[in-house]
Amino acid sequence: MNYQELTQEEILCWYDGPLIETLRDTDGNVYIAYNDIPDNEILAQVSNELLIKMIKNQISISDCFRGGSKKWKWDTEKREYVEIPEFNPDDLLDDKVHFEDVCYFEYDKNYLNTLEAKEKEEV
Repeated sequence: MNYQELTQEEILCWYDGPLIETLRDTDGNVYIAYNDIPDNEILAQVSNELLIKMIKNQISISDCFRGGSKKWKWDTEKREYVEIPEFNPDDLLDDKVHFEDVCYFEYDKNYLNTLEAKEKEEV
């Protein structure tokens, strides 16, 4: 994973910095990132469908990450993302935590509309 190929798309939850955000690569694939403390970031390539379900609280945040087709964890020694087969449960939020539980502020609703439009285009 070349992190330089990713651009920030939307900050979904902010707490002293981006806590949950989405990124896109040069091919248009979407990724969700979770960063609870410095140098402890996880990243998953997800579908628009998974993101929509997470934002609408139909699945937990952890389910969205686990549902990703590819998964990475930040390696502090290598200073890069390293692909992993599955996430360590300690790196994920509790299975019962939904988007509305941690993202108290009003995120940009236009982002959800954009995701839903892209989802319809892909069908």
